[in-house]
Amino acid sequence: MRREFDDPNPYIVFPAVEPLPDLDVRFAGLPSDSKTTRHWEQITTDVASIRGYVEGDSMRRIHWPYTARMNELMVKEFDLGISAESWVLLDMHHISQFGMDLDEIDNTEELSVTVAASIVDQLINHSIRVGMASNGDWEHIIRPDTGPEHLGRLMEIFSEVRAFGQRPFQDFVYGIGAYLNRCNSLTVVTSSVETEWVGALVGLLRYEVEVSVVLVDRSSFGSSTDMTSVMETLHMNMIPTYLVRKGDGLNDVLKSPVRDIYRSWVSGVTGNIE
Repeated sequence: MRREFDDPNPYIVFPAVEPLPDLDVRFAGLPSDSKTTRHWEQITTDVASIRGYVEGDSMRRIHWPYTARMNELMVKEFDLGISAESWVLLDMHHISQFGMDLDEIDNTEELSVTVAASIVDQLINHSIRVGMASNGDWEHIIRPDTGPEHLGRLMEIFSEVRAFGQRPFQDFVYGIGAYLNRCNSLTVVTSSVETEWVGALVGLLRYEVEVSVVLVDRSSFGSSTDMTSVMETLHMNMIPTYLVRKGDGLNDVLKSPVRDIYRSWVSGVTGNIE
C-alpha cells in the first residue's frame, strides 16, 4: 500500500526489540546479585572488606573506627557495586553479512541489529550503563550511559546503521579496546565466519574485560558456510558464545552460552548410561 501526503514529515522506525527477561547476566558483566565481587583500588560506595594497611595505601581508605579497635591501621577495600559498564559491539563489516542481496529484510544484518538492540534495551531498562560501537557505513562509538534519552539515541543509530562497513572487524575490535577497562563487559554481535578477530578479544581478556559473543548463524539464511570454525575458536579461548538462528526466540537462545547447553546435554546423556 502506498500513500502520498501533501506535507510529509520525516520519521524514524526503530529496530524490532524482543523482551529478554531471562537474559544471561554475563551480558551485564555482573553476577546474579547485580554486584561484582572484585576488589577495586578506587574508592566506591561499597565497602567489600577491611584489611591491614600496606605502604602506598591512601589515607582516605583508612577505616578509623576499626583502626582504633585493632590498634593498628586498617583500610577499606571496595567492590565495583553496580558501577560496571557494558558495551555492545555490532559488526557491520560488509564481508561479515549474508543475504542482503537476496532479501532486504530477512538477512543477517537485520537479525544482528535486532539482537544488539534487544540486549541494549534490556540492560538500560535495568539502569545499567551501556555503550555501543559499530563499524558500518558510518563508524559509531558511543560511550556508556543510561536512561531513556540515551536509549533513544542508540535506537536511532541502530535504525540507520547499514552493513556497508569497509573497516575489517578485527581492526575495529583492536581499536575499541582503547575505550575499555576491567570495569567493562563487551558483547560482540557478528555473523563473521573469520577467526582473526577472536585474537583481538583474547587480548581484551588479558585486561580483565568480560567478553561474550553472539553469533548470528548465516547458514540459517542459506549460506553454504556455517559457524563451526569460529565457534570452536571461541570455545578454545573460553569465551561465552551464544548462537542465534533465523526464527529463534532471542530470550530462549540468550539464556545460556552454547557450551553450557552442550555440557548439560552430555551430562544428561552420560548420566543415564549404566
